[in-house]
Amino acid sequence: MSEIANVIGGFAEVLAANGSLDVNITMLSLKSREFAQSFAEVITCSCETISDSMLRTVAAPLYTRTTDVYANSVARLWLKVVEIPYRAVTSGKTSFEPLFDVLLEEDVGYLAAGAALLNEHLRAVVAYVQEEVPELLHFGSPPLFSLGHRSSAIILTGLRSCARTIVALPVLLTGDSRRIADDAYKVMSNHDMVVQVERLNELMYIEIPASLHSFLRPWGEAISGYFKLIIGINELLYNTTMGATTGVATPEHTLGHGRCESEIKHETAVVGRIRYTIILFSKKWTERIVPLQLDWSVKVRALLVMMMLLPTAETVYSTSLTQQ
Repeated sequence: MSEIANVIGGFAEVLAANGSLDVNITMLSLKSREFAQSFAEVITCSCETISDSMLRTVAAPLYTRTTDVYANSVARLWLKVVEIPYRAVTSGKTSFEPLFDVLLEEDVGYLAAGAALLNEHLRAVVAYVQEEVPELLHFGSPPLFSLGHRSSAIILTGLRSCARTIVALPVLLTGDSRRIADDAYKVMSNHDMVVQVERLNELMYIEIPASLHSFLRPWGEAISGYFKLIIGINELLYNTTMGATTGVATPEHTLGHGRCESEIKHETAVVGRIRYTIILFSKKWTERIVPLQLDWSVKVRALLVMMMLLPTAETVYSTSLTQQ
């Protein structure tokens, strides 16, 4: 009862402070799990046909704290759904941002916690199936459910960007050029999308293959490094196009470009926008793309070394350096 009172008290405190509907039921979920575990122990003691290992496999969520995180994310998700019309009625304005935050947060968000819980359950099932198999022959449990997490996150991130753009349309259509550039930088940035795509890339080519066998990790890292390079180039081209269209935003103002002292700033004239965008493109290429190229060449070299092709590996690595 004390945990229920704490949940209600915390909910009322947040509501009074900023009018937001939010809650934390992590401890309540923990106490509920501990009670359910006691009940499960009674079952295993009274029923000889149900072994402890079988019960811990079937009811794996009872024995992990990830369940508490997921339960809390579900509660917060429903409250944020209710908060949208609640804010509209009480204040005359509302936002979908809190809902997207709960869905997309790393580790504690609805998608992340749900995928982590399902991955742990799968890990328990795989371990149970291999109980009679010699340990040297065991294989790992791939985080398959994280594929759904990252794929859904990519779609939701796109929807979030669309919602932000719609809200910002009055400014984008009627504001001055300085404000248009800043707002476009905020609402139309593809950074969040790139983060999700990069994590999906690492999941597909590194984490899942490596969980099956460590031999596959170098191959996965080489493939993942290539796609990471392609993702980085596409992100830079997107940002360059947006900069040439709307002008360089305030957060991108930078003094200094290599050994040259070039000012990167906003410009209302078309020719000026293109000029400063090209300067920014060159700077970002040096800062972001070149390190990715070097990192990928090192991974390919390591892979070729592993394949006993050291001369070829050195040639590839030297060629990549001379092309920078």
